[in-house]
Amino acid sequence: MMRRILLVLVVAALLVLVLALPSFADGDPSDSQLRHKIQVIQNRPGPLTNQERQHIQNLRERIHDNDNDDCDDHDDDDC
Repeated sequence: MMRRILLVLVVAALLVLVLALPSFADGDPSDSQLRHKIQVIQNRPGPLTNQERQHIQNLRERIHDNDNDDCDDHDDDDC
């Protein structure tokens, strides 16, 4: 009985830790994370709703904004 309680506590602590990790990371998700979110929405069954289309558009704009921010950080003429 004590082992089960300990196991439940350990699992709960790990779950809290895993859920808290993104909050310690950089505040802005990477382009690959944003693209993954787009893929998840697009791979849902059924047609896209207007809300889903808008969410995808917002994610694409964030990717574009990230690309522009990267250009601002460099002196390259490639941007």
